[in-house]
Parts: sequence; structure tokens; C-alpha cells
Amino acid sequence: MKRILFLIPLLIVSLAAADNRPNILFIIAEDASPTKSCLTGLSMASSDYPYYELSFGKRPAEELYDMAVDPDCVRNLAGRPTHAQMKARLWKRLEAGLRAQGDPRVLGQGDIFDFYPNCRVDRQRKLYQKPDIDPVVEFEKRFGGK
Repeated sequence: MKRILFLIPLLIVSLAAADNRPNILFIIAEDASPTKSCLTGLSMASSDYPYYELSFGKRPAEELYDMAVDPDCVRNLAGRPTHAQMKARLWKRLEAGLRAQGDPRVLGQGDIFDFYPNCRVDRQRKLYQKPDIDPVVEFEKRFGGK
């Protein structure tokens, strides 16, 4: 079975070509490990530095991998013209699903995620550099208490 992985920021969708049912992938971040220590200690001149970029560098806006050929998802095919039609087809399908769910990111309201109140009021006050901010009141002013 051919498997394709299509990534956009904040969302990962894995599609099985045979049955077209999405599979949810979870990424778990572990903080302390020998691998992380090794990679974060590399200089940019090191021949191993590309592995640092793969692990901790900024991700491209779009990613497309052929998991049958590249199971480790190292070769990003998203920018290749030969995959433009597949990428467009996958995006159309993904966008339709996100719109049907009312996802704020495709409705032009993605900034809502920056303002959700949480239990870390002190962190939000520091983040917005407003020591007296009430995150709940601020959220309700901006978004009407969604």
C-alpha cells in the first residue's frame, strides 16, 4: 500500500492511498536525550549539522513525503513540480474538511489560538507585557467568549 504524508503547520495528515481514510499521527516531544544533546552541540560547520536542521530547524510551509520510498520523511517533495497536482488535490481535500469543522486557521481567524486563556495567567501577562491583563476578559473582548 502506498502511503503519502502531507504536512502543513500545526496539522499532520497521513493518507493511505488504498482506502483514503486519514490516520492521526501524534508527535511526542521528549526534552532530555543523548540525541538532542548531540545535535544541539553541533556547530554549523559540522557535516552532521543538516541533522540538527531536520530536527530543530524551522519547518517549511508545506511538506509532502512518499513514505514508501522515504519512510523517514527526509526528502520533502512539496516543492517539486512533478508533485504539484497531488499537493493541490490533498490541500483541497484537507481545506474542505477544515472548513466543514469551522477551523479558525482556514477561516482567517487563526490568531484566536494566541489568546485562549489558560491556567498560566502569569505567563500570558509576561508574554503580552501587560502585568494587569485578565486573559479571560481580553479573550471575550476580542472573540466574544467563543
